[in-house]
Amino acid sequence: MRNPYDPAENIRGGTAYLRQLLDRYDGNEELALAAYDAGSGAVDRYGRQVPPYRETQDYVRKVGSVDAGASTGSPAAKRIVYKTLEIIDGEPVVRYSTERPASGAYQIIEP
Repeated sequence: MRNPYDPAENIRGGTAYLRQLLDRYDGNEELALAAYDAGSGAVDRYGRQVPPYRETQDYVRKVGSVDAGASTGSPAAKRIVYKTLEIIDGEPVVRYSTERPASGAYQIIEP
């Protein structure tokens, strides 16, 4: 990222980093969010668990899909996440989506 104050670059950088964390933690959204907030070193130090930091635990609960139904009082709906691999300019690029790919191979990531 060249200019962190450029909104488009900042979003691209943040999403690329989140994708790296999802890959590092085998698609575990909770651990990826915890690492995004507290750092992957903290997640690893606590045995690949969400660190016992109130701020991080609140962040994971608020941002993650685990608590998605809390505001309506209904149970949180589980989202299916699809992982695909594209080859772009000869390089593999991992993509995640909540929409099922129309064609090609994909993997379902369990929440």
